[in-house]
Amino acid sequence: MTKENMERFAQAGLRLRELQLKVASDVERCLTEPLPKTEEVETRQGKSIRKRSLCGLIEAGTGVGKTLGYLVPLLEYQQRTGKRVAISTFTRFQQRQVAADLEIARNRILKDYNGKVSIRLGRRNFVSPNRIAYWREKLPENTWPQEWRNFFRWVDSWTEDTDPLETTFMAWREISPEMPDIPGFGEENIALREDESHYWYEKHALDAMEADVVITNHATILIHAALKTDVLGNIDTVVFDEADQLVTAAQSLLSRRVRPTILVAEAHRDYPESKEFDYKAAYPIAKRIQDTLRSIGENLDYRETALGELAKDFPEEVESIRKDLLLLKSLLPERDRRDIRRILDGLDSGGEGDVVYSPIRSIPAFHIETLDLGGFMGRMFSVWEDADLPFSRAILISATLSDPITKKLDFAGYQYGIFWRADVEARYEPDRFGEMRFVLPDPRVPGPFLKSREEVRLEEGWLDYIEKAIACDTGGRKLILSPAFADIEALLERRGEEKKTCLIDGVLYHQPDLSSQKLIHRVLHDDEVRAVITPSLWEGVNLRDPSGKAWMEEVMITRIPTPPYSPVSQDRMVVWRLLLQAKRGGKTRTEAEIRNDILWDSAKKALRRLSQGIGRGIRDEKDSVRIWILDPRIELPLDWRGLLVEMPEGLEMLQASKHEFPFPAMEYWINAIPSRFRSAVLESALFERGGNIVEVLS
Repeated sequence: MTKENMERFAQAGLRLRELQLKVASDVERCLTEPLPKTEEVETRQGKSIRKRSLCGLIEAGTGVGKTLGYLVPLLEYQQRTGKRVAISTFTRFQQRQVAADLEIARNRILKDYNGKVSIRLGRRNFVSPNRIAYWREKLPENTWPQEWRNFFRWVDSWTEDTDPLETTFMAWREISPEMPDIPGFGEENIALREDESHYWYEKHALDAMEADVVITNHATILIHAALKTDVLGNIDTVVFDEADQLVTAAQSLLSRRVRPTILVAEAHRDYPESKEFDYKAAYPIAKRIQDTLRSIGENLDYRETALGELAKDFPEEVESIRKDLLLLKSLLPERDRRDIRRILDGLDSGGEGDVVYSPIRSIPAFHIETLDLGGFMGRMFSVWEDADLPFSRAILISATLSDPITKKLDFAGYQYGIFWRADVEARYEPDRFGEMRFVLPDPRVPGPFLKSREEVRLEEGWLDYIEKAIACDTGGRKLILSPAFADIEALLERRGEEKKTCLIDGVLYHQPDLSSQKLIHRVLHDDEVRAVITPSLWEGVNLRDPSGKAWMEEVMITRIPTPPYSPVSQDRMVVWRLLLQAKRGGKTRTEAEIRNDILWDSAKKALRRLSQGIGRGIRDEKDSVRIWILDPRIELPLDWRGLLVEMPEGLEMLQASKHEFPFPAMEYWINAIPSRFRSAVLESALFERGGNIVEVLS
């Protein structure tokens, strides 16, 4: 950051933090150091030429001020070189936040910056006038609620001069926070389809291609660079904000859970006219596939089964499924045929993919996934021989980039496809930023899961404990983070409630029928909501009341968010890694070592998510929050454990806390807490199984 811009920072009334300046300096290094030279690499096929991007990894915890820290040097670089740059975020909310911070940077610091800035959104963000026209024709006008009349009037007001961003659902929410509510009918019924022309979307895409600075999302940048579609045009440098979510974005692009009847229903929703999609012909075929899979499941105790194993053990049934899939593929829109092709490939080759069954109703679905996510993402950062690099420079920045256990950045880029030591590495966390206190679980409470040979289900004793925590009168509002909708569904079942979002005694129980956007709006604008329990707000959201104060005083973590365990996927991953190391040669690892690696990888994912959940409580230096960990499987701090003996039934608690912890995340959970708050863990209160908060030290 130039000295002149540092002075402007202060003149603009913005406090330039010391760590923010260090982030800016590191970003500047990434933008000015010479690019890596091409390398001659020895492969099993002989020597090959590799070109790679200059890559930086910067971990900046909450309170560092990372966004302005990278924006100012990035805009300086763009202005100086004239090269196009991009900023990639994980969500639309974050895109808007970056756009707002960029306006601060250009209006109050870089006042002479005149580059063109554009937000690039995907098709599904745009309202389709054609689909709206279809429904207006089908639905009698006297059945339209007033909200829909207002919505239709808004669409009718568009002209060729309308800003493309004013034709998005996001723009409508600024006029009316919620979409008009008709059961079974929502945004997906009127969103722009993949194969549909749209004047404003095409103008929007062209504007982004011509912009000097493009603010986009991880999915679009992966489609642009990893899938080589070039939808963004020539980009010199990309800053990946919230870079830790790149893996999630890649999984969303490449992994699918396909239920044939749902696939057909969604196609019917998007193509309601029979000349576009013959629903009546397709649905019986999809239903037949589902019924055959369920019949197979009865013989397998509904356990997850690889497609290759299925073809070997049930040849006649699989041959019937294969024929029906081919029939279904011929009827489906092109966008859905890709998934069917991947399922057929799995059945034919025994490769990726398996059949899974839902835990309660045993509904079957095909699960298809790509194992080599690192290799897929790596296409953005290195190429072979004469291919062109998508970007010359890439900067990955986030609050949770480092190894959650060692807290080091050494080779942390491997999971993102950067298979070499990054050119620039840095970690920053503020010494003082907010206040955090803790409540730890009673180790006498049973763990969340009851396991038997037949099933894995939630333990009633643990659910009872969670209900007591929800009901505990703390005097403050609560954000209760659950890893899965199924946990919340179980709590609703215990109350005899339907499995849909509902407000009970001031607690908003979130279910899939309500989008995250609508959930946030209701939480912030409904005074009756005193607590919300959801799996959707672990990251990327800053809940503030109208005064700017944090909405909640308590953040409750119901259980450590360990990824779902899949023995079939793990076996497939082991085989793939063994084949990969045989192909590459060099140092080899045994099957047992690889399984242990997978276990630790899973633990690290859990700790990153836990860190993000804990971080919801501190988004401003004046924030004060109490964090509740309600998973009795965690290992209590060694120094803290001794204090239990002095309490009633303390010996029983101490003995309960000494059982084995087979999953590493239970042992290393404290690493998810920012280091400046870890000493406060020793002064934690205890939420005992009777529902009372006990101050252990007193």
